[in-house]
Amino acid sequence: MADREILLGIDVGTTKVAAVAGARGAEVELLAAASAPCRGLRRGVVVDLAETADAIRRAVSEVKRSTRLELESAWVGLTGQHMTCVNSHAEVRLPRANREVSWADVERVMAAAVNAAPIPPDRRRIHAISRGFMVDDEPRVRNPVGLTASRLAVDTHIVTIPRNTVENVAKAVEQAGLSVEELVAEPLAAADAVLTQEEEDLGVLLVDIGGGTTDLALFSEGSIAFSGAVPVAGNLITHDLAVALGITHPQAEEIKLTHGCARAAAVPEEEFLPIPSEEGEGTANRRFLAEVIEARVREMFQLAAQKLRAAGGPWPPPGGVVLTGGGSLLPEIAKVAEEVFSCRARLGRVAAGSLEAARNPAFATGVGLVYYAHREAETRRADRGRQIRVLPILGRMVAPFLGSERRIFHPHALRAGGGRDRWTRLSRAGGGGGDQATPARRQTAVHRRGPHRVQGGAGRRPHFPRHLRARARRARAERVGKADTITLRTGGGTAALAEPRHSPRFPPPGGDRHRRVCLRPGHP
Repeated sequence: MADREILLGIDVGTTKVAAVAGARGAEVELLAAASAPCRGLRRGVVVDLAETADAIRRAVSEVKRSTRLELESAWVGLTGQHMTCVNSHAEVRLPRANREVSWADVERVMAAAVNAAPIPPDRRRIHAISRGFMVDDEPRVRNPVGLTASRLAVDTHIVTIPRNTVENVAKAVEQAGLSVEELVAEPLAAADAVLTQEEEDLGVLLVDIGGGTTDLALFSEGSIAFSGAVPVAGNLITHDLAVALGITHPQAEEIKLTHGCARAAAVPEEEFLPIPSEEGEGTANRRFLAEVIEARVREMFQLAAQKLRAAGGPWPPPGGVVLTGGGSLLPEIAKVAEEVFSCRARLGRVAAGSLEAARNPAFATGVGLVYYAHREAETRRADRGRQIRVLPILGRMVAPFLGSERRIFHPHALRAGGGRDRWTRLSRAGGGGGDQATPARRQTAVHRRGPHRVQGGAGRRPHFPRHLRARARRARAERVGKADTITLRTGGGTAALAEPRHSPRFPPPGGDRHRRVCLRPGHP
């Protein structure tokens, strides 16, 4: 075990935090899974930071006890009713006609597609996934590198989440004593745990029914076409039962889990069950309970169908609907899904290997996060030095973020940007965390002079005390000295890093807006 990297996936949900650990080898091996109740979120949004951090800490501690391993970082799932997506298209001409497509061309067209998407300033991009490339007039090319062409186009799926949601989840994880390796949209992670490649190629809808939100991921022709969430899920079903029966939420939750049914026609009219009451113990008709549950389940599926139809994706999906998450455990729920979506539906089985505890659909996202981490680590090593990586999780090229859109920590990589003369640190190489302010220069430039010195900045000089500027410079130099690469980004803000003008190590401006600079011999 000591020679294998340990991967930890954390699903921060509305009702619980699920943690799943796995070991990375030739194949990922799931080691342990645990969950802890959580009341610090509402529909995917953090409303109590301390409670959320405590729930994460308890779930991870249980995994640590089971594996007897130290866990320091995690891949964390993000969701919420405000998660949105946009599909963007871009096309570029190659510098010379009829030549081979290079990785630089792929990076350029992906950057153009990302920049073409209208993203409000209060939101963050967390994924940019290629849906397919067009090489000249040939559509649906998965990997264009090496093909001869004159034009290159790409359709890109971009997932965004409010900035405050991203920051608050990251803070909760850090307060629990962990660092964030990457933030991942939960519908995409759950899809990796329960969907097959054949289903994605045919076209399938994943419905992950949680406590606060129901996550959606629609696939068409092997690529993601829509991702999002609706704010109707298991908690509302529990609330309806509590109101209808006049009992507390914990009692309603227990009744839902033990006697609930999502289709009233499947329950005999004469069946009764005991329920607690103020007078002692009463009874309730189980058919009535099923009618209450079915009404809310149908509303949930109808909202999902309306959202998908409005998005313009293929409807109904040829491959049907796959249900997962804790809410999918309700009996007869697949039958209701078939009636609402007008296609076949099945319950998704979690590919959890020999770990029986992780086969529960409630752990689908946690398991998917571990698989995501495993496959990304493999491709990161294969595609080292490239902005764009091919992730087998979706069979597509993924752009890890151009600029400072994500607060994600990758080992031994620094990325500059963020506006207001900030350097956003995206690695744990130098220790500590957060943004470092740096004094600006009128002339935008980035140079590496000696083993521990990098200067940068643009725009106006911020109001920042001199001694703190000196401390920031020393900290930045130490971090950059330990980095293998720096990603440079030009942007529209006054403080974004621009193309260097006076360094023979860099080509002149124009063309790519994102460049990766080698800092050490032997690293691409």
